[in-house]
Amino acid sequence: MIYQFKDMLIDTQRYEVRRGGEPVPVEPLLFDLLVYFVSHPGQLFSHDELVQAVWRGRCVSDSTINSAIKNARKALGDNGATQTYIKTVHGRGFRFNGTPQCIPEEGDRVPRGERAEPTALISSPLALLIVPFREIAGYRRLDDYVAGMVADLETILTRVPLLNIQPYGSQPVKEERAISAQQLGDSYGVRYLLQGTGQVAHNRLRINIRLMDTLTGYSLWGELFEEPLDETGLPVTQMTNAVIAKLEPQLVKAMLLSTRSEQGKPSARSLYIEASGILALKGWHQDTFAEAISLLHQTISLDPNFPLARAYLSLVLALGFRFGLLGDYPKAKEEATIAAESALRQDSTDSTVLGFAGCALADLGCIERAKPILQNAIELSPANAQALAALGAVCLMEGDASGAVKRLGRSLEISPLDSRLSVWGAILALALLRSGDLDAAVEQANLACQRDDMNYLPRVALATVLLALGRQVEARSAMKEAYRIKPGLGPPQLESLVGRKASYSLIQLVAIDTD
Repeated sequence: MIYQFKDMLIDTQRYEVRRGGEPVPVEPLLFDLLVYFVSHPGQLFSHDELVQAVWRGRCVSDSTINSAIKNARKALGDNGATQTYIKTVHGRGFRFNGTPQCIPEEGDRVPRGERAEPTALISSPLALLIVPFREIAGYRRLDDYVAGMVADLETILTRVPLLNIQPYGSQPVKEERAISAQQLGDSYGVRYLLQGTGQVAHNRLRINIRLMDTLTGYSLWGELFEEPLDETGLPVTQMTNAVIAKLEPQLVKAMLLSTRSEQGKPSARSLYIEASGILALKGWHQDTFAEAISLLHQTISLDPNFPLARAYLSLVLALGFRFGLLGDYPKAKEEATIAAESALRQDSTDSTVLGFAGCALADLGCIERAKPILQNAIELSPANAQALAALGAVCLMEGDASGAVKRLGRSLEISPLDSRLSVWGAILALALLRSGDLDAAVEQANLACQRDDMNYLPRVALATVLLALGRQVEARSAMKEAYRIKPGLGPPQLESLVGRKASYSLIQLVAIDTD
């Protein structure tokens, strides 16, 4: 692989670094460090992560790493003052700011296990390469459409915490130049590969998409997406959201499984992925919250300068406190507040950190503090579904039902099909009820119940909507389900979701049945 940026060239096949066409002497470990940075542009790495990736987990001091960073900058014609390429993010680590062009060479594409060691391109369980989808013969407009779809996928998937999206380059992929997943994994140092093929049949665009494991060559997930074409020859609706909804949970699941299978002591990153994966894939329940909190405490203990972990801990604690999912955890509110503010002090420029911390502060009742944080998160990343949902909930708290419906509806539209949709759908149902759209409220509440059969929140929302419609028998049945799922459900949890008046009516509704 050859990486080119400005006057720099790094050739991984020849172990060569050139600046302005002239060779730059570098020792092997320094070469590995340079390649690791340029193959992960924009990705922030802590000291521990660099030790694992470049020094292979050996015990090295901070001064050794700092010295290597200094020499890497020197090789690139950079220095600590300008930090043109390698930027120090105080308290967090280092980031490569260049935009290299990746040029695969034929010699790069060799089967795994036949390369000379050591190699700089180690497949990372947190790295994904999206290969440009194969061209659709005779349909140039659709080729442009699909290329735009791939670009959108690359952009939206940056919201997956800790996932590195590897740039492919500008060469389109044609059938006769097909390269195996394992070869691409070797060339780019990625663990996962997203491939797609498109065709037109019966005035419909059909796109087959596959998520591949480059380590084994196995397909982890695949699905066919179809959309009719309009009179202009383009799909009637945008297909990107449908793909993201199915793809993102599969990708999170794959990342979770791969970090679980890693040898040796868990890293802060692997523990974070475990914690977030548990809630995304298993749902929001008392046992999953307890497990996630324990893992996040371990994460922060390993790496105190990990704002994403602190922000996520604040979110889990705040949600658990508000909805009674923590059991006897008297200091949850205080700890959640401290974790949110600590995360914001460590990094107030990351959309995910802002979305988690802002949502936590909103659930803790700090509406005026949370609102601008959430708005900033969305401004930084319009695909931040978490921040959109939280801002929608804030609108509902402030009595702005139409604003709540708009933001919650958008968050569900662009979010993955995972457990969050159950909670967000429940809140959307209540917003629709408040806005007077009762039919849509019932539909969303039923859908929220369907998405998670172990969560009491959507059952409470459904009961509230049904009671407003005068359907008391059905409302009582929904509340019985809520109490079955959470026997200790009490007024504080009900009030936090539907308000004092509605919670009193729901309690009376069930009390009538038990008298």
